[in-house]
Amino acid sequence: MRRVLRTVFGLGLVVAANTAAAGPENLLLIADPANADSLHVANYYINARQLPDANVLFMTPTADNHAQLVSSRLPGLFGTLSNRAIDDHIDYILLSPPDRYRIPVSSTISDMCFPVTRFALASAYTMAFIADDVLAGMPVTSANGFYPRSAQPLAFDSSTTWLSGRPSTSLSARRYFIGAMLGYTGARGNSVQELLNMIDRSVAADGSRPAGTFYYMNNAADPARNVRVVQYTGSRGAVTLLNSAGHSATVLNGALPTTRDDCLGIMTGFSSTSIISADLTLMPGAFADHLTSYAGHFSNAPQTKMSEWIAKGASGSLGAVQEPCNYQGKFPHAYTHFYYAGGATLGESYFRAAQYVPFQMLLYGDPITRPFAHIPAVSVPNAPTSPVAGSITLSPIASTTHPTASIASLELLIDGVVADTVLPGSDFILDTTRLSDGRHDVRVIAYDDTTLKTRGRWIGDITVNNLGRTATMGVGMTTGDLGSSFIFDLVNPPGGATEIRLTHAGRVVAAVAGGGAVSVYGRTLGAGPARLTPEALYPDGSIVRGEPVIINITPTGATTGAAPIAYSATAHVLDNQPFMIQLPATFDDNFSAASFTLATQPTKSTLVAHSGASHATFQPGTGAVGTDQLTYTVTTTGGTSTLATVTIVYTSGCYADCDKSSGVGTLDIFDFLCFQNSFVSGEPYACECDPDPACDIFDFLCFQNSFVAGCP
Repeated sequence: MRRVLRTVFGLGLVVAANTAAAGPENLLLIADPANADSLHVANYYINARQLPDANVLFMTPTADNHAQLVSSRLPGLFGTLSNRAIDDHIDYILLSPPDRYRIPVSSTISDMCFPVTRFALASAYTMAFIADDVLAGMPVTSANGFYPRSAQPLAFDSSTTWLSGRPSTSLSARRYFIGAMLGYTGARGNSVQELLNMIDRSVAADGSRPAGTFYYMNNAADPARNVRVVQYTGSRGAVTLLNSAGHSATVLNGALPTTRDDCLGIMTGFSSTSIISADLTLMPGAFADHLTSYAGHFSNAPQTKMSEWIAKGASGSLGAVQEPCNYQGKFPHAYTHFYYAGGATLGESYFRAAQYVPFQMLLYGDPITRPFAHIPAVSVPNAPTSPVAGSITLSPIASTTHPTASIASLELLIDGVVADTVLPGSDFILDTTRLSDGRHDVRVIAYDDTTLKTRGRWIGDITVNNLGRTATMGVGMTTGDLGSSFIFDLVNPPGGATEIRLTHAGRVVAAVAGGGAVSVYGRTLGAGPARLTPEALYPDGSIVRGEPVIINITPTGATTGAAPIAYSATAHVLDNQPFMIQLPATFDDNFSAASFTLATQPTKSTLVAHSGASHATFQPGTGAVGTDQLTYTVTTTGGTSTLATVTIVYTSGCYADCDKSSGVGTLDIFDFLCFQNSFVSGEPYACECDPDPACDIFDFLCFQNSFVAGCP
């Protein structure tokens, strides 16, 4: 389905440009399926921020060291983005609370002040595009290409190569993600409830443009941590720029702005002052930091941790996970608050103000918070409310309250995938025959014409019914705890579905051939509002989705020692990208204590990473076509499951490369003859291009369009 969106929509409609700006559509959330707190916070964030299923990845984000993370985690990350066709617009990598906040690194980063032996875990993902540079060795003062030489706010875009704060085609320009951690729930971190509160106030703060003051502290009593004071004042100082732009900013003496109840943000420097007990009030959405060596090193007790800012009411902070020395370029520049007040997101504001690559610096909180943005209003008055077929028209209306801006473009996303972009006043013409039947998440994004490309959204859904296919389920109960066994009756739909399955925010957690009841323990899903969706898989590869159901799970419930259940399922993957396989299973035991064992591995792909977790990453081999299999079991204190099978179906990363002899990127007459022969003989390959099961003229035209477009 997602392959069809790229090859067919890209030819039949206007080709969608990547106009990146902040929003849930531009963020990939990584949740650790073996960490109860990570699942709980992820469920809450998915619901609060309305993330599409395509934008959630269930993966252990940590590794024993940075080199291992690069070799074992990044292939799964990049492969997932490609397999889901969202690699063209993901700008943020956000970690739901992992069990570790930093990662060991070999001595590849040189520093004359203090050896660099740890990276912030989230920053390892910030540096994913430059991982080879990092492994080869870099100075700790290496420039962040998104950092400008002047105070100019600009929208971040991970697809852009940056140099000196501008897009550049220079060989020195680099790509980045904005990596952040929603929180840490270990010692000296935050409680789960504090993180849920932070998410609530961050969402509520967006676009509120609160009144208050940005406070810059001159803490002369701590000169080593007061090094940013030179950035505050003067003709180009942050306070001057903020006040000139109509905001309120001031410099105060001391460590904290006590007795102030209007703190929009705080920039200070100290080592061990209590934030929690301070007489001050942080406004929703505030960013605050206190330049010190160990604000992000939670295992080190003496210094105040940045988690106190979150507990006090902030939406974000930044801290070092190892002795950083007081290089000004490592810590956020005073312009952070200027960018933020101008409408940038918290993540953009920090990263635009980070002069150096953030090796040891941990961005902590919700990076897409944007309290000062003029968020465009978007509506689609003619959005269908009943099932649709054939071509439909969506007529969006968008406006902005920004005093000097107007709407520049509108973008259509289907199930998280960019489908089309148009100018204001234009319609989207959506050919639903290019979609599978069933429910689809539909989003219309409006961008303004400022340098920040501020976006607003309309979120809805459509139900497609071209072929009479459906996916439904009966739900036994919608509330329970971690020890509850939730029963779902997956209905066998008409039309010959080969597999009916249950997904949790996109990952398959149970499946059955021919329909029937499946059980899933609350512990598998995690606490909070878990989103579950029925899916029906058809022989032609179409995945028909039904209406999602929210299951509310409390973080309580004892284990019973029940034996685990492993479910057989099918996975469609690209044949030219790494892919991650989820191993569906459920059990009433802590996931962290479970061990998944691969009994057999695929014959057409090579294992990249699997360490006993509920997911494994593979690299397709040359000529990986057709189907493949792996088998596995899961063992807990309750016993070992029966053997389950994941059937892997390879889909061409470039559909027109039929014979696979020329290599992706080079198409010739032999590819055309290959398809022609397949089409005449009625082979499955010839029926894969468009979503209906028949081999007909539409498949031929689909192949022709793909051939003309060429391979990536």
